[in-house]
Amino acid sequence: MIVKATSSFLKTLNKLINKGIIKRDDYEETVKRFKENCSHQSLNKHKINCKKGHNIISISIINNQSIKILANIKDCSYDISIFSWIGNHRRYERIIKNKRNCKDIILYDCEDIKKMKEL
Repeated sequence: MIVKATSSFLKTLNKLINKGIIKRDDYEETVKRFKENCSHQSLNKHKINCKKGHNIISISIINNQSIKILANIKDCSYDISIFSWIGNHRRYERIIKNKRNCKDIILYDCEDIKKMKEL
């Protein structure tokens, strides 16, 4: 599995790490497990129904279940996931309860994905 991230995801991630809300090691372990097995039990994976025809999942940061990552799963002739949103459980709940909030996890096409940073 190839994992990429949006620039806004990376900015928010760095803020959360700098504020001590999450540990870099926990985040890196989360990415490692996700790449090896995106259904690993420790990730607490859930499917999100935001927009028909798009596969969006949520996973939890290892050792910090209060922080969620939303990822878009794309098939651009290879398996790829785009980490597009990270935040606390409260904001996550607002996103999944109101489908209009799905703009926080913008859907990308394959050309956009090529430009993103690989994790």
